[in-house]
Amino acid sequence: MKKLFQLFLCVGVLVTMFGCSKSKVDDEAIDRIVPAIQKFAELDSFDYEVGFESPAANGKLYGSCLLEKMQLSLLVDLNAQGMKIEKFAEVYIKDNMLYGSAMGQKEKQNIELPETLNVSFDPETVSIDKKSLKENLEVASIDSGKLHFEVKEETVKEAIKNGELNVSNAGIDEVESVMFDIELENDFIKAMSLTIGGKTDNEEVSVTAYLKLDNINQKKAIDFPKGMEKWPSAKSE
Repeated sequence: MKKLFQLFLCVGVLVTMFGCSKSKVDDEAIDRIVPAIQKFAELDSFDYEVGFESPAANGKLYGSCLLEKMQLSLLVDLNAQGMKIEKFAEVYIKDNMLYGSAMGQKEKQNIELPETLNVSFDPETVSIDKKSLKENLEVASIDSGKLHFEVKEETVKEAIKNGELNVSNAGIDEVESVMFDIELENDFIKAMSLTIGGKTDNEEVSVTAYLKLDNINQKKAIDFPKGMEKWPSAKSE
């Protein structure tokens, strides 16, 4: 569960690594980032989807989460080399039991979970150097709860030079642009995406990583596979 929240937070923190011309940067767009990240601490239940799309492959993790009951469903879809595999893997957490299914194999095992999960997103944890952020942004805009950020070309080049940005394995040989988009709903982050554009063999290509949340604090139950309580127990090594 902590890894899931760490993933959410890491995507948000990526925004803070890049901070435009004065005419294209709206301070309000930057000011909305920290409160939105802090709202993660108020999440109790939600449906989610985390995925990536690239020329080489695409895939997604999706499911539902009920923090109060410490329940989770996580499914994995993959699409690579023309082969699409739905539910390549499945993971479920219920009643302090971890259930896993992959490649036709199913098993379960006991796990220790805290009675409650306290996640802190206090100002010190998610503080942003606004000056640095603005200096590294070409565009920062807000439109009806939708935030859009474009990183300066020189910042992108510097990140590549320092080895901080390398997406050749994802199918981009020459990076040209980096953009972030965040969609807010009642100050919660409903969706966020990171898009890296460039060229491969002189053709325009892009790679996108994204997060989507739905039914925020409205979920009452998770659909678990029937009979999973009868899955065999994992063999201890």
